[in-house]
Amino acid sequence: MLSLVRKDLRITRLFWLPAAFSYVVFLLMGFLNVHLMLLTGVFLTLFTLSWVLFIDDLAHTDPLFAGLPLRRRDIVTGRYVTGALITVVSLGLFLAATAGLRALLGEKAAHLGAVFSLRGVLAFVVPSFLLVALALPFYFWKGLGRAFQAVTGILMGSTIILQSLVRPGPAEKAGDGTAKTGFAAGIFERSVSTVRDLVARGETALGGALFAVALVLAVAAVFYASWRLSVRLYSRRDL
Repeated sequence: MLSLVRKDLRITRLFWLPAAFSYVVFLLMGFLNVHLMLLTGVFLTLFTLSWVLFIDDLAHTDPLFAGLPLRRRDIVTGRYVTGALITVVSLGLFLAATAGLRALLGEKAAHLGAVFSLRGVLAFVVPSFLLVALALPFYFWKGLGRAFQAVTGILMGSTIILQSLVRPGPAEKAGDGTAKTGFAAGIFERSVSTVRDLVARGETALGGALFAVALVLAVAAVFYASWRLSVRLYSRRDL
């Protein structure tokens, strides 16, 4: 299983430096809004994992692995370990890039200090692991293309649900001097507001530390359930 992880690292070694550079560039584009910066880092994490899967799909390694003395359970486990490793490395790169921005920009980047709190780290790690747990069962069931379609559809549906949970604010009056919010920006802001409200309710009910522990345990349970589902789906897949 670990040999499969090492294989993933070796076949992508030429992309590490360009990927890290691109990662920082994309983070720079959203540093004015800490929530947008976090969301960018989360999706870049999933994108990095998708490149590993894409290279394997391009090389048609599934039939090759099926002919080797490997259990499909081990292949699935290797993918999940790779996904977890990419998430951890991505978190380290995200924190390093954020620290660099704060050192370089000073007060202009003071708002990014929230990233280094427990809540900030969980805001990066939790959705990253959940996206990996969401994508991999579809990948092992139908392949990378269908997995991308499924994850996109689920995220769009989740956004619509989040929007339905938000109470519309008062209508903006024309000429009052306030800036108009674009459609996409409005969706993003309302979604962030809903998530923050749900987190605040959880922290109020359980307390900050207990809520963080409960959240980590819940994500671990989802990740384990996702792994079990992937093993079952991949074991039944005709390669």
